[in-house]
Amino acid sequence: MYYLSKLKQRPAATTRPARLSKLIVFTRAIIGACLFFSGLSHAAAPVLAPIADQQRDINTGTYVSGTAFDYSVTDSDTPLSGLSISYSSSDTSILRTSGGPPPHIAQVMLFDIMPNASGLVTVTATVSDGTDSSTQSFKVRVGPEPTEAPIISGLQDTVMDYLPGSSRQTAPFSYSVTDPDSALNELSTTVSSSNHDLFIPRSSPPPHIASVALFDLLPNAVGTAELSITVSDGQNSTTKTFTVEVIAKPSIKPINDHLRITNTGTSSIIYPVFYEVTYPGDFSELQLSFNSSNSELLEPGNSPPPDVAQVMLFNLPPNKTGSSLINMEISNGRHSASESFLITIEDNTAPEISPITDQKVQQAQAVSIDFSVSDGQQSSSSLGISVSSSNPSLLSSDDIQIQGSGDQKSLVFKAPHNMIGTTHITISARDTEVSSSQSFKLEVESNSVFNSLVVHDKATLDLLAMPLSTVLNQLGSEMNTSGESLFRSLWDTQNPPERFLSVAAHNCTGSFNGFPYECREADGSQADPSKSSSFINNYHPIALINRYDLRDRKDFKNCGEARIIYAFGDGNDNNGNHGLADDAFDRSLMIFEAQLANPTPGSAEGCKAIVDFWASLPEDDMPQTRANMLRDFYLNGISSANISPVISSGNFVSNSGQIRSNQFRSDNQPGIPNPQGWVLHEFKLNPLSFPKVIPVTVKSNPFGGLFNESDRSSTAVSFRSSFLQEIDSLLLPIDEFFLTVTQDRFNNGQSHASGAINENRYLTQASSGFIADIEAVLQAKNSELTAEQVLNRATAMTCGGCHMPGRFNLTHSDAIGPGQSWPSSSNLDGFVQIDEVLDNNQRYILSPALKEAFLPAREKDFSKAIEEQSLQSTGSSNARTSSGTQSPVNISQSGKRSG
Repeated sequence: MYYLSKLKQRPAATTRPARLSKLIVFTRAIIGACLFFSGLSHAAAPVLAPIADQQRDINTGTYVSGTAFDYSVTDSDTPLSGLSISYSSSDTSILRTSGGPPPHIAQVMLFDIMPNASGLVTVTATVSDGTDSSTQSFKVRVGPEPTEAPIISGLQDTVMDYLPGSSRQTAPFSYSVTDPDSALNELSTTVSSSNHDLFIPRSSPPPHIASVALFDLLPNAVGTAELSITVSDGQNSTTKTFTVEVIAKPSIKPINDHLRITNTGTSSIIYPVFYEVTYPGDFSELQLSFNSSNSELLEPGNSPPPDVAQVMLFNLPPNKTGSSLINMEISNGRHSASESFLITIEDNTAPEISPITDQKVQQAQAVSIDFSVSDGQQSSSSLGISVSSSNPSLLSSDDIQIQGSGDQKSLVFKAPHNMIGTTHITISARDTEVSSSQSFKLEVESNSVFNSLVVHDKATLDLLAMPLSTVLNQLGSEMNTSGESLFRSLWDTQNPPERFLSVAAHNCTGSFNGFPYECREADGSQADPSKSSSFINNYHPIALINRYDLRDRKDFKNCGEARIIYAFGDGNDNNGNHGLADDAFDRSLMIFEAQLANPTPGSAEGCKAIVDFWASLPEDDMPQTRANMLRDFYLNGISSANISPVISSGNFVSNSGQIRSNQFRSDNQPGIPNPQGWVLHEFKLNPLSFPKVIPVTVKSNPFGGLFNESDRSSTAVSFRSSFLQEIDSLLLPIDEFFLTVTQDRFNNGQSHASGAINENRYLTQASSGFIADIEAVLQAKNSELTAEQVLNRATAMTCGGCHMPGRFNLTHSDAIGPGQSWPSSSNLDGFVQIDEVLDNNQRYILSPALKEAFLPAREKDFSKAIEEQSLQSTGSSNARTSSGTQSPVNISQSGKRSG
């Protein structure tokens, strides 16, 4: 004002410009100073960093629980002690503020989660320095995210026929399900029925296993039911209901064509034809109608209604032959069922009995000989069938039973155990007027040499006193370890690294020798230290086997093998099902295949004591003597001839024998997937270092992929070249051919008769180009075999092909040559050559392939060895040889062709 007053006192004409200029400068200075001091006292607002949305669990207690949310704040011109924070919740019924420290003490907001409250809350936080402030909001969800309900589709009303009989039947109804925010394995399924007299709901699989709802349809019930399927994701669920109507229809059991002899009387007779109707309603509702296409041969008679008797009556005139087609219908007025069949009237002919070839059986052998009986006019059940023997002192007709139903019959008997000789068996069949017969020669041979090849009678094996622990401990004592450690080391090879049980052993990586190798964790569980002792104690011997046929025939470095087979349990599940049953059970076989060193290499004479031992075994009517001799041989050897024990670690090392496993275990252990069927593996002992047991390749089992030209690796190319060069070994006669695998790098580490890998199914694995190469070689050699037959022969030489040839189509005609097939190994389960199950003679059952092919061939070979060495039996007449064999296989050329 002072300056303004001065301006007013000065003359305007002389002072105005200068005065105005000074006023403007002064005013600008005052304003700048104000701005300067204002900025100097407060330059910036606090900065509150963004806070992420949060998730918190529900407070399920009876009191309020505290929870904290961190935040971060900075201020360029105000210390943290000069800042304050406030925050709030958009829903205090869920999240309530409980106070918190100022920012310079701790940068955290405190809230209380209210008991049992859930939902989405917005939290707003504001930090202030007294002049300016900064605000951030974020969301907090208490409890789980809300989900959308599953969506069910694919169900519709259905009409079904009723279920006849006495047992309920599972009725599956398929559907489709999706969920916008849940995976299928998070969903569960429940089902319900409005009519439990018609449909009973069953426990249904979750959608990720199968989108199918299961109900039991009750037999002989009709009506309507509302069926419901509910799918839940744990929070939300969807229910779909559909109607199923079960309607009543009569049904007629199929009627076989009838064949009857001529009515030879002087007047018509009543000919009844019985039928069987199934109907859930009132039988009095049903009406029968039928007609004959040839009423002169068969005239429909006065038949009763179905509720009185289910039979059609025909008038059969005398002395007429021919055929008539009968059409019948059963109706309830709404639904009907019909059936047609042929009735043929013929003159009477004699029954026909199928021919039976001459038979050779062993002493004490249980025998079943199949034949068929049929008659042109009568059912075989109405025939009189009898059997007679020309030599009743050897085998009387009273010793022979006729078993079977329908046309298929069997002669069942046990050959005498103390006699040999020949008899002629005659089977006769007679109808009401005429008869016929068939005869065949039966020769009972000594079983002495068979007795020297395989010991499988339970009496001897029970007295053997050689449990698996004895074998393992004897091997372990030579290798500076325990028998249980050896057992665990072997089975730990089946476990992958994540389930490895820390035994000094190889583990399973899924690959071996460069090829796929299945990790069998259920089998590997036997390596568990807490269980292995129990596993060992549950194995028992089921056979001891003489494999002198596997001797080194060129240099006589060894005297073949002696084997012992141990089986875990009886191979049955808890329901008594044998083999690869659907139910989970334990099954496993361990085979110790000791290669016996020749004490005088190069001379067959060095093996004389071994041949003499097997030849001198008494028959199984002396089980204690047999057991004592076998135990001494297996555990102590023959010291007088410098023959080491069979159970010696040196007999299972590299370039010697091996331990094999037949693996079946499928015990549904938690976390362990079920293996796929039977598989065979092979192992060696490693006495000088760890691991003490190592897996090795399965010999004569090249990997199937090598047969395919798509594999251009050096190994595959080399194998295919070698296969063509060595093909002559597969072109030998059926009783001599074998597979030559020139290098171990071609062999697989396992052999299947099932499973997805199909490594032994060479015909499937071979490429068309390689098959053409094989054909070219066969044509050059003028071979009558095809490439497919050669590949089948190669498969027959593998363990899988030997154990289950039917799986590879090797047992049908022409499979391995013109009119040639591989002998069946089909047994109770079809996978093992010696089964854990006993026959009626209390012997562990041998496969047909052993009895009909492999053992006769070994018998022939062993008899020749006895003859060549001019050995005399030391304890019985067991050195005698059989007078003949059936379909011998010359395993002298085949190595371990029997698998």
